[in-house]
Amino acid sequence: MLPEGGKRNINFEIYNIIGKTLSDGIDKAYRKGIASIVKLNKKEILRLADEPELFKISYTDTDKIALTNFKIEAFTVAGVMSFELEEKLRQLALDLQEGKHPLAQGEKDIKKVWVAEAYSIMADYIPIPDMPPPRYLNTNLRTAMQSSYHAAQYIRLQDDSIKNLYPAYQYKTLEDNRVREEHARLNNNIWRNDDPVWDKIWPPNGWNCRCYIKPLNEDERNNSAVQPKTSSDEQLNSIVGEGRIGKDFQRNSGKSRSIWGKWKDAKFKDLDYNTKFKESFEYARSISKKQVTDLLQSELEKYATPVIEREPTQENWDEDFQNNRVDTPIGEGVLATNALQKILEKRDNRKKYYGTFKTTLNDPVFIIKDERGGIVFVRAFMYGDKQVEIFAIGFIEGKLVNFKSLGIRNMDALIRKIKNGEVLHLKSTAIGNFAELPRKHFPVGSDLLNFNTKINFSLEIRNIKIVVDTLNENHLKNIMSTANEVWGETYNYNNVVNSEVYFIRYRFDGFQIVKINNNEAYEFKFIGYDKIDEFRKGVVLL
Repeated sequence: MLPEGGKRNINFEIYNIIGKTLSDGIDKAYRKGIASIVKLNKKEILRLADEPELFKISYTDTDKIALTNFKIEAFTVAGVMSFELEEKLRQLALDLQEGKHPLAQGEKDIKKVWVAEAYSIMADYIPIPDMPPPRYLNTNLRTAMQSSYHAAQYIRLQDDSIKNLYPAYQYKTLEDNRVREEHARLNNNIWRNDDPVWDKIWPPNGWNCRCYIKPLNEDERNNSAVQPKTSSDEQLNSIVGEGRIGKDFQRNSGKSRSIWGKWKDAKFKDLDYNTKFKESFEYARSISKKQVTDLLQSELEKYATPVIEREPTQENWDEDFQNNRVDTPIGEGVLATNALQKILEKRDNRKKYYGTFKTTLNDPVFIIKDERGGIVFVRAFMYGDKQVEIFAIGFIEGKLVNFKSLGIRNMDALIRKIKNGEVLHLKSTAIGNFAELPRKHFPVGSDLLNFNTKINFSLEIRNIKIVVDTLNENHLKNIMSTANEVWGETYNYNNVVNSEVYFIRYRFDGFQIVKINNNEAYEFKFIGYDKIDEFRKGVVLL
């Protein structure tokens, strides 16, 4: 499980599966939480002349911010779980190799033992369709769904147009033999809806906690014994202590906008998680030369077409590239004014390949940003009985200044560029789940041998507020909807978790970035590729 240099990687396929499972559960539970308030106490709603918007199952701005935070946390936790699983599998392999595992004694084929034991370990983390979630994943999934459900309730109940309908809340358990004794001590206690106690004891209050809150209308509040308002930290700590609520759960997910809170932060600290993500990207670049060669060769051969016979004359150039401009899959490029002259100066009759020049730029198989910032377009052509790749290389502000050809069997230069640079574009119609997307961009870190690792993270882009006036709203949302990378992180400000999301879209001579803070697009920039790593923060969402 150790790649070159001893670095450990996060398995992105497992990360994707776990993250999506948690994210889908959060979505489902949040909607149910809103629905529970909509259905609650119909007579209160019927007293109103017009049904308020907040009683409909639709997301408010506060809902959207909370959900964004929860989903970013979900993928953070998915990364933690994926890393822990990788570590367990790695340790299993070491124990078997060193004879420390009891099943390794006298066993000649430890590979079979590893497969059997690894399957058992993975079964605790990775879900199987139509089967209950496995043990470790189930614990986090239940916590995520319970927290999301109760967060939705709290956010809806605390809205100004609804808060007065339910002036008090009652803490409830399911009152069966599975209820924790300490949680039973809080059962049926009632506090006002603005009591500070709800900042610490809003469910869930432990792993697999099943407690819930019953909102009370005015009549119910008046006919019940309401606890005096919690007026000091000592009094609050006493209530929390009575319920034996652990530090990780002394939070209100609806108020803090965080599900895993202190538990996640502690795991983050122990794992140095951001570094692990960077290491995984480095590992993605270290895949073996033979595997990369086989993949590149098969892709180039798949799209190889005959060389177009065309003379490199000024007249043809002006017809092919009006105003020295060219359309590419990553935007419009500007050709250097002396580009045609450089073609004419080529030795070894390379100028005979001029007919392939425009096609390579318009419809490449690969687009790569090399280690020097150049943009490399790659496509294969048949020339007689030979197959040739044409490289069109861009330097300095995206201007194409050179091109060269290379035989199909000499792949070293291309492999070096992929390993040391970035794959910006891949033309493929038969890879994984992307058959319907013939032009798809892949970020650094996408293992070229496993395109199914792309993470499905859905943001309601149409509902993001635009507060930046750099571009019009449609343009910004187009950038977000066609982003090649989406990164997210959460940060704590005044005990409230906020989210920051970065939408990155590749362009010809740099990348566009839209920054989102708590569901508001507040900044747009166009930046050179040398700065892209500065915006790969937190966890990768797409």
